[in-house]
Amino acid sequence: MNTFSEEDTQDKINQLQAIINNSDNETQRIKSIQLLKEGGIKNFNYFKFVENLLISDANSIIRNLAVEIIKNNFLKDNYKSIKIFKALCWAYENECSIECLLNIISTIGEIDSSLSRDFLLTKLNNIEIFEFNNYITKLKQNYDFKTFNNKKLAYLLKNYHIVKNFIHNFELVSYRFQNGDIIELDFSFAYNNDFTNSIIKTLPKIMNHLKDLQSLNLKYNKLENIPRFIKYLTSLRFLNLSNNNIKKIPSFISKLSSLEYLDLSWNNIQCIPEEIERLKNIKTLNLQHNRNLSFTMSLFKLQKRGVKVNI
Repeated sequence: MNTFSEEDTQDKINQLQAIINNSDNETQRIKSIQLLKEGGIKNFNYFKFVENLLISDANSIIRNLAVEIIKNNFLKDNYKSIKIFKALCWAYENECSIECLLNIISTIGEIDSSLSRDFLLTKLNNIEIFEFNNYITKLKQNYDFKTFNNKKLAYLLKNYHIVKNFIHNFELVSYRFQNGDIIELDFSFAYNNDFTNSIIKTLPKIMNHLKDLQSLNLKYNKLENIPRFIKYLTSLRFLNLSNNNIKKIPSFISKLSSLEYLDLSWNNIQCIPEEIERLKNIKTLNLQHNRNLSFTMSLFKLQKRGVKVNI
């Protein structure tokens, strides 16, 4: 961490705060708060400044960075814990950015207090989605919620908001839970319905929070690219990207170390990266109906390993 020295701390803080408060250039504002984030400042006035950004700034990136600063710089200061908790609760009720909301929930889960616990339990007891509410009820029946720490409760609440966001944005989504984890997501239902809003053109970034996701079905959508963050879904065993508009398979697909089944059929793929042979657990690779795709050495090597390659 780059901390500011005693001599220049206040001058730098004042300059950066002035940019954040007064500049119309959002890039400069974001860069300035990132510099403050790296500074490791922990005084009370700085906390009040960051708290104000969290609850009132119009830029969701800056609000998210404010949460990060509170988490990294102030969460361990017991004398501020009530103030932090109140600010985060207000932000939770009023936040419109899903990324920022998930960060707020995680930070509340880091607070080891009865106030934080009661807040999380109250939210989990007032779930709006019927299926998720049933799941929470069954979870209570099978496990003693008293043994769940605040981080686990926050994790459950995050998963609820992720599912809620998917339903709101895409209307049709099927999901399955296991021990509090979202392990399956299916967005393929749009094809057989008239819900045009359900068609996915870009994968939502919040998906990178689903570290325990094992199955992802994106068949019959309009994806053109595979986003970089998908490489963090290292628990994925089943991935169906068939019937989209994908033209290129990125090399980071090889990071999906648990992947066993990969369906890329009915796309516009022209080449396969050599890195695909690093998928050590792959058993089936479907590349059928990609008109301009040819059989490559990497595919030959996979086939030689006993992988079922359809092209």
